[in-house]
Amino acid sequence: MTTNLAEVYNWVLKTCRSLPLTAIVECILRGTVAYLRERFQQAALVMRDPQMVYCRKMTEIIDKIIAKGALHRVHFMGNQDYFFEVSVRDKGAIGMGSSTVTMECQLWPETNTCVCSCNKPKLLNIPYSHVYAARGKAGIAGTYVSPYFLKEAVMATWSGELRGWRALADFTKPPPNGADWIPHLETKIIHRGRRKSRRIRNDMDAKEATGGEKLCLACGGGHLRKDCESYPIHRNADGTTERRVPQCKAKKN
Repeated sequence: MTTNLAEVYNWVLKTCRSLPLTAIVECILRGTVAYLRERFQQAALVMRDPQMVYCRKMTEIIDKIIAKGALHRVHFMGNQDYFFEVSVRDKGAIGMGSSTVTMECQLWPETNTCVCSCNKPKLLNIPYSHVYAARGKAGIAGTYVSPYFLKEAVMATWSGELRGWRALADFTKPPPNGADWIPHLETKIIHRGRRKSRRIRNDMDAKEATGGEKLCLACGGGHLRKDCESYPIHRNADGTTERRVPQCKAKKN
């Protein structure tokens, strides 16, 4: 989607970038398998703990927002609905600089959903301290956390299996009676010496791909700015002509 994806891959392949293509693919595969196995072992430990309902990270977040929600001031504003005004504690300001921030929060215990004017439950799919402060004021149950963070859902995410490909073939030779794939001749390095860079090229390197040719800043053509035809030609008093190119202003120190 963006060039950040190529930059991330440059970081992932830092140690195996100089290897052949099949070795790079195998490096990615084995790194992914090790990552899945590590996450699966952590999820298995959470599954054995009957006191934990959500994953370990979400459990730590809930503990923090519960402690923070105990410091808020809550006013019950709804008649039949669970509608609250939650006043956040004053920030550490001096004199007239201190101000009180009030949030509007509404709860639906039947569907385990909530809405807050801070929009954090909508953006992050997890409750914030305003929601838990309002829940404690009303004395109702509910976690208001998305089922995505349940430990069973996390266990199902990391319980997938990956298979190797060495049993099929080593993919170092072309298949029999198949096409013989060769490298592109234009990308072959024929000069002597060490390569200057081993990065994976992307759109950010388009300027370098032109071979160092300077491009016009006015139209983007392969000529200098002073020779660009987009600027008008002016005739001097002595009969000579010249192209009027705007001069850049010097920066003041």
